[in-house]
Amino acid sequence: MRLLFLAPVLALAAGPLVGQEEEPRTAADWNRVGLERLEAGDAEGAVEAFRAARERAPADEVVARNLARAYGHLGADLAAAGRLSEALAAFRAGSAVDRDGGDNEVLAARVLVRQGRRQEARAAVDRVRRDFPDNEAAVLLAADLRAVAGELDGAVEVLRAALPEDPGRGAALRRRLAQLEAEREAQRGFLTDRSAHFDLRYDPGRPELVAAVPRILEDLEQAWQRVARDYGLAPSDRVLVLVLDRERYRQGAPEWSAGLYDGRIRLAVGDYAAERERLLPAMRHEFVHAALSRLGPELPTWFQEGLAELVEDRSVAAARRLLAAGELPHASELAGGWSEWRDRDRVTRAYAYALSLCRFLAEEYGPTAFPLLFENLRRTGFDAAFRATFGQEPAVVDEAHRAAIRGG
Repeated sequence: MRLLFLAPVLALAAGPLVGQEEEPRTAADWNRVGLERLEAGDAEGAVEAFRAARERAPADEVVARNLARAYGHLGADLAAAGRLSEALAAFRAGSAVDRDGGDNEVLAARVLVRQGRRQEARAAVDRVRRDFPDNEAAVLLAADLRAVAGELDGAVEVLRAALPEDPGRGAALRRRLAQLEAEREAQRGFLTDRSAHFDLRYDPGRPELVAAVPRILEDLEQAWQRVARDYGLAPSDRVLVLVLDRERYRQGAPEWSAGLYDGRIRLAVGDYAAERERLLPAMRHEFVHAALSRLGPELPTWFQEGLAELVEDRSVAAARRLLAAGELPHASELAGGWSEWRDRDRVTRAYAYALSLCRFLAEEYGPTAFPLLFENLRRTGFDAAFRATFGQEPAVVDEAHRAAIRGG
């Protein structure tokens, strides 16, 4: 999830320090030190400096705002490293010093979303919208949180209420409004049925689909139970599932795509009874993406897709035969997104490698490896969690996996 660009810190009038080794003494001196540390990329040091400035000038609004923004930079660094709890604390510390238009509160809400705490995030951005109506980032996040919960009317209402009268302003709001209005129109008349963990939205004008809804929900719950039992992934919030016809499902997706995930699960369903055996693995695959997204840290694509394929029960032996017959990719090449790839062979080999590597982790480290990894991921970023779980760098394990394929 992208972080906002943080507002710049402000300068205070101050005379030059006397000599490079001179200890800063005044609020202005410490403010300058904070600016220099931020310029050097030392957000933690900047926080210390601005705190020292505030101790010397507790009523100075510029110092307070600079401290709040330094906390924002620190939180952004921590979030990028996957240290979400610490990032959340930093953003909240910043907003406690100076709300500064609500920016730190929106950043904190984004962390809450990454942690799967969407209701808390929604409450936070709604407070910002109320107190700072011009905070566009809060409006966009508030609308998106409603949209992913299936509340498209509410999402559209949030955006419409925030549109500026000047048609030349609010371009991002207008683009998102057009997207959500189109989505709402496509889902007009849809009904929602619920199970223990899922909200299923579907077109009641398809009688064969209406008859299949109880079975679809039952199958989704079985996917939830399996992933929770075998991998320790059990999202605390509800998962929205959109049942779409094939034409709607494929709009905008590459031809090779067998699944599409944008924070919700989408299923392309024609005759569910006839297609069920084919759709069950797809349900498990997409649910893994939904569960992983709620862990918090950014995860490499090879891990997300490899685990999803593993839960699908894809043939690892077939994947390894394919890989052994050609040049092997490195996991580092498969860390980024694959959405722009159009080479079917390249995509096939990428998925095969991801599946093989995830299976290798299970083979070498046992059935408790993934639950332990996920527990570590709730506290830190992927590389650190990987080292804590497997005792080695990802690249070292990847080389062992490559050697196993060549030797196999």
